[in-house]
Amino acid sequence: KDASVRNRAAVVLALAAKPKDAIKLYEVNAEQPNDRFKQEVRMAEWSMAAKEMPQAQDAAWRALGLAKLKRDKRYALVILAESYRRDKKIDKLVERFAAEETLGEDARYLWIDLLRELGKADEALELFKQADERTFTTEMRRELLEICRETGREDLLVTSYQETIALEPARLDWRAGLSRFYLERGERDKGRQVWDGFEELARGGALLGGAGVALDLGLEDLAIQYAETCIAGGDRAMPALQF
Repeated sequence: KDASVRNRAAVVLALAAKPKDAIKLYEVNAEQPNDRFKQEVRMAEWSMAAKEMPQAQDAAWRALGLAKLKRDKRYALVILAESYRRDKKIDKLVERFAAEETLGEDARYLWIDLLRELGKADEALELFKQADERTFTTEMRRELLEICRETGREDLLVTSYQETIALEPARLDWRAGLSRFYLERGERDKGRQVWDGFEELARGGALLGGAGVALDLGLEDLAIQYAETCIAGGDRAMPALQF
């Protein structure tokens, strides 16, 4: 019978909660990459529903190779990871990534997450260090810091914090994290020094927020200093009076 007829019948079978029968009938035959991507995704989803994980894994991998849009690549990666996870073979997906010469950015970050999931934080850290930092999002920077903590790489943790502060000097998260790191080790002077230059960059709500963070860290003198600057400048003076 005509392939299009068989594929329509397969869709009906899948809707009737018969995915095992659907995947036996369905044929991935589209010529256009985008259409073929959709077919491979469908095959992967049905295969997972039928508990045919190896078939789902291969279909998801092919879908990833066909995907052009970022959202499509990410969706293919979600299915790929889930198919290996349900099969309890995350290690095999890690091996598959490692054997691939060219991996996209999103696939690489999934690889890092899977290494962490397997308890291989050192390998995850090495892989992260190979990535182009210019592509890092805020969440990726947070992840790098978490991996540094997991691996006990305090030297890299400090360097990473310093680099992120240099990139986003007015952002409270990075300064607070590095300051806390020093304060927990009894290095109060270094903990306070992290805030050098913040007052010149931050104004209004940001500076007042810095006062709140400094107070939480036990840097009362710095909190008062920031609050006094707000009061003197008439910038959010009323909230600053609480300090």
